[in-house]
Amino acid sequence: MMIWLYRMFFLLLPVMLAQAQITQPHRYEKELRFNDHDFMIIPRAAEGLALVRETNTFKGGNRTWEIILLDTTLTERKTLQIEVDQRRNLLGYEHTPEALYLLYGQADNQVRSIFQLFHIEGDSIKSWEIKPEINCVLTQFIRAGKNFLLGGYMNNEPTILLFRPENESLKILPGFFQKDTDLLDLRTNQNNTFTVLLMDRRSRNNRKLLLRIYDSEGVELFHNEISMGERKAPQTCLVSTLQREDMLIAGTWGVPHSRQSLGFFAAPVDPFQSKEPQLYALGELNHYLDHLKETKRRRIQEKTITMMKAGRLPDYLDNVRPIRLEETSKGFILLAEVFIPASTGPRDPMFYPYTFYPWPYPYGFPYNPLYYPPVYNRWYNPFYPIDSSREQDNVKVTRSVVLAFDNQGKLLWDFSYPMEEIRLASVGQMSDFYLSGDSLFILYKRKTNLHVKRINLQNQESKEEVISIELSSTGDELRQEKDRDEYIRYWYGNKFYVWGVQSIRNKTLADDTSRQVFYINAVRIH
Repeated sequence: MMIWLYRMFFLLLPVMLAQAQITQPHRYEKELRFNDHDFMIIPRAAEGLALVRETNTFKGGNRTWEIILLDTTLTERKTLQIEVDQRRNLLGYEHTPEALYLLYGQADNQVRSIFQLFHIEGDSIKSWEIKPEINCVLTQFIRAGKNFLLGGYMNNEPTILLFRPENESLKILPGFFQKDTDLLDLRTNQNNTFTVLLMDRRSRNNRKLLLRIYDSEGVELFHNEISMGERKAPQTCLVSTLQREDMLIAGTWGVPHSRQSLGFFAAPVDPFQSKEPQLYALGELNHYLDHLKETKRRRIQEKTITMMKAGRLPDYLDNVRPIRLEETSKGFILLAEVFIPASTGPRDPMFYPYTFYPWPYPYGFPYNPLYYPPVYNRWYNPFYPIDSSREQDNVKVTRSVVLAFDNQGKLLWDFSYPMEEIRLASVGQMSDFYLSGDSLFILYKRKTNLHVKRINLQNQESKEEVISIELSSTGDELRQEKDRDEYIRYWYGNKFYVWGVQSIRNKTLADDTSRQVFYINAVRIH
């Protein structure tokens, strides 16, 4: 009898996973006035969320910024204010369980090298000024150990600055001022070391990835070179952070100077031997072309496989942007999105002026997205675009793609999820994913609904559903959702959060005046 029960349990396990519940246990609302600025949301894992926005209050030459700290139930725990030179804008952030760090700088490219770093811990607020001797265009900001790393370009050449708060010293790491080199990634590892990923463009037909690992004081511990092969070039790349013992670089590849991608790649990093990156063409993936009719999909796949067997490059290209690289006990999972750029209009903001390759981090520089690259932190969480223009539909996001690799870069599986038409002024992350056992969830928000695709990895069966964004009260009635607030982000554990701006009225009140609120809903998969 007991054996029979065990057998039934394992037979029903895939069904149980497929029937996982998606709930919205908590909601936060902040009523907005007409001239209020948008919030940027900083996820702090189990510490909650931090909301940051500028206000219209000035003291002397400073602008007041508001910081609201929420716990994991989206309850306000503390509200703080800091005063920042009104010429400086929010560039980047970092956090620990104890503290929040905000980096401000000037948006004018000629004087942007003056940065101000705030350390917020409890009710204590400290700040430092960081003044590089040479003008620096900042593209990355991370914390390693007790120090901070600022990555960017000086005189169009990549550079890394290391700032020590304890003695307020600043140094430039040696070996980065090289022509025809691009800074692709700067990432903090779990052991407080950090990784720098560069691309060497000096060879026209053989682009190389240059990976270096440093301790928190900037001492180089390891370096490696990875060649993609003749006529192949890496594009957008992400580096894992040593949550596992092995390290992987994953991203897209194409021909040199091309903005479109031919496929994905995964390159294992081994300190003892050189390993070739594993390259996969878009046309040979199992589910990348699922949005096409069967005859067209089969024709593209067959042609791609034939061309690759003949030693030729495939001819199926797409605009693809990797977003998030997650480490699991079984390997690595890469999230990417497919988009259609505008054929006309201003220069596409997703392309950084020093390189042909798209940045993986959604949203451009918050205050001038047409001319500056994004700044990000090590948790892969992008900025919410602060006061960014939404007047032009420059980009259409069409699909979400999730791929899994083992520690040798072998492709384990891939799935895609077509999205309803989402048009944006600039490229932004529209989807996210969650893996629970053998169930993969791909999610995105569209207007007032959450779209979910559940995939059973054992039998590859999938199910799609649409879930309404819940309001605070049964008496509340949604009048309008602000157009283009289509955002969902992974938070921690089995939690996500969605946010936007809504106009709501309460039907139970005599006064039926609508209120406009900024809202965050926690989403849990269990």
